[in-house]
Amino acid sequence: MEERSLFQQVAACERQIVGSINLAEAWPLVERFAGLYRHSSDPDEFVAAEHILSRLVTLGIPHHRYDANLFLSLPREAFVEIAGNRLPAKAASHSASTAPGMVTGSIVSFALPNPEGILDVTPELKAQVGGKIVVAEWPSAGEATTAQLMEAGASGAVFIHPKEPVHEDICTTIWGSPERLSMDRRPTIPVLNVSRPVGEKVLAHIAGGPAGASLYTRLDVGWKKTLLVVAEIEGCVWPQEFVLLHGHLDSWHVGIGDNATGDGAMLEIARTLWQHRRDLKRSVRIAWWTGHSTGRYAGSTWYADAFALDLVEGCIAHLNCDSPGCRWATDLTRVPAMTELVEFTKQAIKDVTGQAANPRRMHRAGDCSFNNLGISATMMLSSAIPEEVRKAKGMYGVGGCGGNNEWHTEGDTLEIADKDLLLRDTRLYALMVWRLANLAFHPLDYGCTASEIAALAREYQKCSVGALDLSPVVDEACSLAEKAARFYKSVAEAQAKTDAGTLAAGTLDAGTLAALNAAQRQIGRELVEIDYTREGRFHQDPAAPTPPLPDLAWAKDLKRFEPGSPEYGFTLLSLRRGLNRVMYRIRKAQALLDQAASLV
Repeated sequence: MEERSLFQQVAACERQIVGSINLAEAWPLVERFAGLYRHSSDPDEFVAAEHILSRLVTLGIPHHRYDANLFLSLPREAFVEIAGNRLPAKAASHSASTAPGMVTGSIVSFALPNPEGILDVTPELKAQVGGKIVVAEWPSAGEATTAQLMEAGASGAVFIHPKEPVHEDICTTIWGSPERLSMDRRPTIPVLNVSRPVGEKVLAHIAGGPAGASLYTRLDVGWKKTLLVVAEIEGCVWPQEFVLLHGHLDSWHVGIGDNATGDGAMLEIARTLWQHRRDLKRSVRIAWWTGHSTGRYAGSTWYADAFALDLVEGCIAHLNCDSPGCRWATDLTRVPAMTELVEFTKQAIKDVTGQAANPRRMHRAGDCSFNNLGISATMMLSSAIPEEVRKAKGMYGVGGCGGNNEWHTEGDTLEIADKDLLLRDTRLYALMVWRLANLAFHPLDYGCTASEIAALAREYQKCSVGALDLSPVVDEACSLAEKAARFYKSVAEAQAKTDAGTLAAGTLDAGTLAALNAAQRQIGRELVEIDYTREGRFHQDPAAPTPPLPDLAWAKDLKRFEPGSPEYGFTLLSLRRGLNRVMYRIRKAQALLDQAASLV
């Protein structure tokens, strides 16, 4: 007999759901969007939003339309001028605008020290780039590089891209629309991106001796009205609990792989769930965000702000549907997932594709605007081109579009989409949403999260020896992991007495399950917040690489400073405060777990 796992307990209904998924809604949307330049707040984005709204109305699916006021930066024109020659360029979104004039100055070539482009703002760096226009290879974290060059006193930046055409980019570390606490981080220098041929001309100009250049940028920047669409299908048993599936509606150019395919997949999932709504135990919200590309996830952040308390209380988990169904993107083994959802994600991928996934840690990107609210997440990106295929095709790494190098360029057109892969990926998302909404007990394992926190704290402890003892975090996190293991075992045993996880009979009635699941969500609010954020609830951390368990990651910085120096003392104080926060949150999670265990 085939072994039944927790995730196969509603398999009969799951087969209906997966079998109901087709491309009847998804592919016509992809074809329609192939003629729309969906830059946020521009007319075509409103046309795209109205298309989704009209389909939801026709299908009879309940939905909301929100007029969101977002702070956006839309690049309109840019060039680099050297020796009287104007060379084409693209301004990064949120770059400073020089129009109607130009920024002129000496220009220097600069080698970034690592692929992420992360710099130490030292006196040496300030002496090297202060007052100069810096030319460097395009980094994968241009927003952090821009902030550091700005701090070092550079007057402008030009990033050379690997090939042609140039990728559209964004250079602000502000996540979402700026507020008073973050508005001072807005870029104050022009940031331009150029192709490899243009970059070679600039480098040759520099090689000829002391050189000057002028940069021109014109951007349309300010608060702009956009239209957010959110479908909401109510559950029949626990309607106040909900799963959030989301992806961005806006794009660069027509953006088929990033993200018309995701928009179509979500519309098809909405149709299927509505068709099977009588079997849906919890609610599902499906959101199409604006302001993703020119607002640094401003749409999803708007929603996180507007519905923060609702999300904190009722959201089980969220899934980001970005760039599914792109050509050659057959690999789902390295999708990003938070630790507590790794096993859930692995099982779903295996059930749909047969692939043995090893999900990687979520990083700070991709409309994951809910970390500070403490909400667990999976599938920040979708399927990808396998590494061996990418190498064989001479492709370099990019952040979306399944790995196709047309990402964020004029080349992201209809041929980037793959019907067969889009159908497969849509079925995977549908299955994951259905399971999260229908499994009686949330498939979240915060014991795994606690173990991860303990392991991270051990690593940071090695860096903090002689400065601050972090072993209490290790002890508390290990204790939480052990308690969680016992708790999940007790729930599994109780579920075995409730007709294989249904509500037909047994010790776990609907009320008890609601209480157990509420406790799980509350535990997640504590652990996700400390594992992924520094700023705390209801705010947003910067859009920059964030180390795991960031409150204790200051321990790694201690070695950069001489003991007794002011900087060493500042870092040590940050670590002390971080230790207090982490200990408080873990102890609160333990208390919540103890209360929940008493119900089983």
